Amino acid sequence: MAQGPDVQVRLIANPLRPGVGRPPAREKRRAFLPQHARLIPVIEEANKLGLLVFPPLSDNESVQIHARDDDVLAITMYVGDDYGQRSRAFVAEVTRSAGAGGIGSCEITILDDHAGFDEASAGQVLDALTAGINAVPGTVGLRGTQNFITPEGWDTVYTSVLNDLQRPMAGMISTRVETDWLPHETEFRYALEGGDVLSLVGSGPIGQVFFVPRTDVTVGEASEEEARRFVETQRALGAAAAQIAKKTKYGGGFSYQYQEAQASRRRGDVGAGDGLLQDASMAAEGSGDAWPQATSAELPGTT
Repeated sequence: MAQGPDVQVRLIANPLRPGVGRPPAREKRRAFLPQHARLIPVIEEANKLGLLVFPPLSDNESVQIHARDDDVLAITMYVGDDYGQRSRAFVAEVTRSAGAGGIGSCEITILDDHAGFDEASAGQVLDALTAGINAVPGTVGLRGTQNFITPEGWDTVYTSVLNDLQRPMAGMISTRVETDWLPHETEFRYALEGGDVLSLVGSGPIGQVFFVPRTDVTVGEASEEEARRFVETQRALGAAAAQIAKKTKYGGGFSYQYQEAQASRRRGDVGAGDGLLQDASMAAEGSGDAWPQATSAELPGTT
């Protein structure tokens, strides 16, 4: 089964700081996953789902967001010199507002006159980087370098970086937006409690987006034939993987059988003498078996 056609997504730069920061990128690795994860393809397939999104910061800029116990959000901008040493350029103290309005007060203090910021430019950086502080109580929105326009019928999902196990971890609210018609500014909304500290660097992602079609999914019980094919194919592919399994120098086992089968399917040459079995979905094509439909009343959590 060959891959379908590519989906064209358009990018629009953050209008408050255009041209600053890294463009969205696809990356299958994660710095804090065990090295053995490189040998588990289903993890890397999830890692490279969609695109990583970066903040509108240069590589020599970094930001620390500290949720203080007095309900003040201290946002400190750091700028690195030619030797990699970072110094504080300015700090903004945002007092969270009571109620649900999300309009707080902000006091900016310039700490380094040589960093190139005055109060106006520092405020512009804050507006380019953050959005709706406390709009959802206890949260701060972080803007990306790019906004997305999807094709008709496609949505954008905004979430945290998948499989990023770095500790401590700040909670994030995931959203799904119909970006084919809504001009939505990219935003990742983090939840911070008193004492939490969130650090941002220009070279590090702040979140991940992926694109999904706006289609319904029906769920139903598999037929006996489909269940039988599932078990038989599972056993056959497991045996094939075991035959070509390898060991690392540290004793961990792995197999490239999944990657090889995946590549063969995408080329459309499954069954062309390469020893790979057709999976249940391919075997069911043309069988005439109707997929049993489930009504919303039959699905858990829909009543």
